[in-house]
This record gives sequence, structure tokens and C-alpha cells, in this order.
Amino acid sequence: MLTPNQLEQLAKPLIDIYGQLESYIIKAIVKRLETKQDVKKDNVLQWQFEKLRQLGDLNKDVIKLIAMMSGRTEKELETLVKESMKQSVQPMDDWLNGLAADGKVDQAPPLDQDTRIFNTLLTFQNQAKQTLNLTNSTILANSHQVYRDIISQATASVMAGMKTHQQAVADTAAKWAEKGIPALVDRKGRQWSIEGYIPMVIKSVANNVANQTQFDRMDSYGVDLIEISSHIGARPGCAPYQGRIFDRNGKSKKYPSLESTTYGQPAGIFGINCHHHPYPYIPGVSVKRYDPYPKEENEKAYEQSQQQRKMERDIRKAKNKLEVMQHVGTKGDIAAARKKIREKQANMRAFINDTGRTRRYDREQIAKG
Repeated sequence: MLTPNQLEQLAKPLIDIYGQLESYIIKAIVKRLETKQDVKKDNVLQWQFEKLRQLGDLNKDVIKLIAMMSGRTEKELETLVKESMKQSVQPMDDWLNGLAADGKVDQAPPLDQDTRIFNTLLTFQNQAKQTLNLTNSTILANSHQVYRDIISQATASVMAGMKTHQQAVADTAAKWAEKGIPALVDRKGRQWSIEGYIPMVIKSVANNVANQTQFDRMDSYGVDLIEISSHIGARPGCAPYQGRIFDRNGKSKKYPSLESTTYGQPAGIFGINCHHHPYPYIPGVSVKRYDPYPKEENEKAYEQSQQQRKMERDIRKAKNKLEVMQHVGTKGDIAAARKKIREKQANMRAFINDTGRTRRYDREQIAKG
């Protein structure tokens, strides 16, 4: 199994790389928008034309940034996949190997010679590479759209006499800094920022590798039954199944099939952002270690966790806005952005004091470009 802390540590290098990439792209866009001209209503269209002509230069900037990150990404992805397997499977394997020596489970090949494990690692690593390559292409295309949008909105604001050129550029750039560069547009048209999408992808890869390689190794030992871990604050799609025993192959008459759960669904057990883990369960040998939490207590903890995640996102957005204002904003803009950060942090302190939850300062940080 991967503990939440192990998962965070394994995913952090890749998440940081993409966080830096987003920061670099925003700064590249802002730099391309800078001008020494005194842009006003009578010459803003000329500024717009000149900046749109520089889109090709921005494209080169972003391609260089993505290429610079790609080598690090591939290396960290390989480490993520291997370590996710090792840290989740090795403790379980040591226990099952001892049972195999006593004849209580089948004898499995050595871990480093198990073809099931090898095939799973290769499959997930290739899938992750394809996903990240597609994401890089999406980021490149959407960086163009962000650049054009800032130019378009700034021009419209100046033409309408609503804002000065500097204020128009600063406000629109700050909105995109808070929103983030889109890394995915899903089937419903929802835009997922780099900050929102990449951690989900990376942690899902780590969890999927951990869970599937554990299942692979259980297959090698001839173990079908699993016990699902239990934790307070489980989401609705997982809560009914935590702390219970299931049969992975549907052959047991005593225990329900894993297929009868939400297993295989994105928001289901072992799905995206799920923190549950499977443990091999051997009748007559294993001691049941988990029990479900009371429904009301679990639901309250889940709601509080979602509130905290939102407040963490709000703090990060405020910090991203400050970074942009420090490049294109006025002194007043910078002061207002700093004030907004303090307000968001004060809200978090009050929430932590009221609920007694643990504050995660690391989740409030932004990547530094």
C-alpha cells in the first residue's frame, strides 16, 4: 500500500515540474505583452496587431520550456512507477512469501522475475507518457489562446475607455494566473488547469500502479480475497465498501465480489483520488484490521476536507495573482494582491481553529519559476 504521505512524496517531483512550467509560461506571456509605448485609445489597435504578430515567438518560447522540462519529466515518471510498485508490494510480498514457505498460499516467482509485475509497469509507464505528451500539446495550444485572450480583452477595455492599457493587461493576465493554463478540456467542455489536472493524473498513475501490482502479486500467490482499508472522511463512492472483505474473482460464496462495488468507476473505490488500499486476506490466517466509520462522522470529515482543499486553492490563486501583478501591475495592484493573500490565510486559520484539522502549508505553496 501507499500511505498518503508516500503518495505525496512520490508525486511531488512531477507536480513541481509542471507547476514550474505553468509559472514560466505565464511569465513568458507577460514578457511578450510588455511594451515601451504609451498605449492609448488612438494606438491600441496598432499595439494589438504588433503583439499578435509575436504569437510565433511565444510559440517558440513555450516549445523551449516544454522541451526543457521533458527530460526531467521522463526520468521522474520512471522513478514514480518503479517506486510506487516497490513501496506498495514489497511489505505485502515479504508476508506472503513467509506464508508460501508454510504452504498456506501458492509459491510465487521472485518479485523481480514476476512477468505480471513487469507487464503492468510497462503498460502504465507507456500510458502515462502518452497522457503527458498529449497534455504538453494541449498546454502549448492553450498558451496561445491565453495570450490572444489577454490581448483581445485589453484592447476592448482600452477602446471602451474603461481602463488604462496597463490596468487592462494586468487585470486580464491576473485572471488567467488565478485560473491557470488549461491542460485539458473534457467532454463537457470543462477546462482543467495544470494545477488541477496534473496532480490528479500523477497520483492516479501512482495509485493505479500500486493497486494493480498488488493484485498481480496476489494472483501469483493464488490469493483472491482482499480487505479494503478504512479512513475517516471517505468520499461517498468509497465509504460503503471500506473496512470490508471482497472477492476479486467472484468465486467466494461467503464474501461479495469486488465487481459489486464502485470498483472501475473514476469516483469509485480505488478510483481517481481514492486513498483506500487493498490488503490480501487469508481465511484462518489474516486478522481483520479495519472497520467502517460511522456514516455521520465520515460525512462530516469529508465535507470539512473538501472545504479545506478549496481554501488551499484560493490561497494559491491569490499568490499566482500577486506574481503577475509584480510584473505588470501598479503599486496599488501589488498591495491589493498581498492584502488578498492575507485575507485568504486568515480564513484558513479561522477554519483550522474551528475544526481542529491539521493545516497543510505545503498545499498552499505555488511553484516558483
